[in-house]
Amino acid sequence: MIKFGHIEYLYLMAIIPVFAFLFYFYLYRRKKQLSVIGNLKLMNILTQEVSLSKRKIKFWLLMGSFAFIILSLADPLTGSKLEEVKRRGIEIVIALDVSNSMMAEDVDPNRLEAAKRAIEKLADKFSDDRLALVVFAGEAYIQLPITSDMTSAKMFLKSISPGSVAEQGTSLSKAIETSLHAFTGNPETGKVMILITDGEDHEGQAIES
Repeated sequence: MIKFGHIEYLYLMAIIPVFAFLFYFYLYRRKKQLSVIGNLKLMNILTQEVSLSKRKIKFWLLMGSFAFIILSLADPLTGSKLEEVKRRGIEIVIALDVSNSMMAEDVDPNRLEAAKRAIEKLADKFSDDRLALVVFAGEAYIQLPITSDMTSAKMFLKSISPGSVAEQGTSLSKAIETSLHAFTGNPETGKVMILITDGEDHEGQAIES
């Protein structure tokens, strides 16, 4: 972006069209006067040392120089600056598998608790974001509706266990469908879905969802 330190000098550019009008008016009057004095072709031969094309070139070179002088006086300023853009929060829905297999102790203390700790650390990094929790196994339920209260979100997170869903299994399609319903209908808000599971889709409908 170009700005000018002394933009008032740019008004002098208006003089250039005036000079152009006067110059071409002078050429017109001169041609008319020559035609009055004598034969126009003869007068052109007698004054052939004066090239009309050269006059026009010199005139526009002079006007170009004048324009550059005006631009210099106006002090053009170019450059860039850093502008802080405020980040807009997004909606994040985390669907957590609570099937019995998540109680396996191949990670400390078990898969479910390790996943819950990871979610809690992730929530600590949220800024102006909103979070919803979905639990699923053979069925899926919204454990926590979308909220910006991360303290409440952590409380709900701690209460999650395999008993949160009565029907066992791993239905990814129901987890995805329920997660989509957890989002608000605001089209201007960014939306992210995170699916945490250790099992296979027992229904084979996740891709369709």
